[in-house]
Amino acid sequence: MHQDEAARRRAQRSFESAIIAAAFAERRAEPRAVRAGIFARAAAPAFAQAERRSGQAVQDGRALELAILEEQSTLAEAQAAIEAERVELASLSTRRRTAQAALTRDAEAATRRARTLAAEARSLRELAQRAAAANRRPGAGSGGAGVIPAGWTAPAEGRIVAAYGARATADAPAAQGARVRTRAGAQVVAPAAGEVAYSGPFRSYGQVLILNLDGGYALVLTGMDSVRVRVGDSVRAGQPIGEMPVSDMTAPELYVEVRRDGRPIDPGRWLTARGLTAESGVRAG
Repeated sequence: MHQDEAARRRAQRSFESAIIAAAFAERRAEPRAVRAGIFARAAAPAFAQAERRSGQAVQDGRALELAILEEQSTLAEAQAAIEAERVELASLSTRRRTAQAALTRDAEAATRRARTLAAEARSLRELAQRAAAANRRPGAGSGGAGVIPAGWTAPAEGRIVAAYGARATADAPAAQGARVRTRAGAQVVAPAAGEVAYSGPFRSYGQVLILNLDGGYALVLTGMDSVRVRVGDSVRAGQPIGEMPVSDMTAPELYVEVRRDGRPIDPGRWLTARGLTAESGVRAG
């Protein structure tokens, strides 16, 4: 009996000790849990912000990578364009040198032909005929065989001092052109579009210029101090082609001769229609 009572008391004390221990354990665990919850609530915004920053950094990294790729593509295209332009410039330079060499050869050949013409011709008339025949331009004139086109401009300003057909002496041949007295240093222009058939000195005539003009016409000019164009050059109407001499002693004279199909044409009517007047006693046109 006493033994059972003792056992019962021991069991009751053990049960009470267990309850007390559990209570103390619960009290010890609760403060830790509270502190953990407080820490979690306090740290949550920081964690969220850090997570957002991490996500933004990833996005920024991807955007930067795309920008770099795009920049590399643009740079590659620019380099390709530069290379293509370099190749094109090199090709243009080669073609330009080739064209320049061809022009130089043509000019030299034209100069040789002109020198040959000058060496073979015995007179200005023959030089004009040979030059016109060697460099004849196609096309019909805008009038009859003996009519100069109305659209031509005068080669220079001045007065007609010797008319077509005039003779220096009774037994001298009739002039096949007219003489125009100009001011010193006057500019000489092309009356119409054409091509230079001869340019340079010839015998006692000094500088001679022969133009083959549209419509089958040839223009012969002498008396200039300098000529601006060369054999083979194309000229346009009104283009400066030479200058008259500068002299304080005498006024220079420009000899003007027009031919078509090898035959001379009286330039008087054309020149007077362009405002040139004839000196007293000179019948022009």
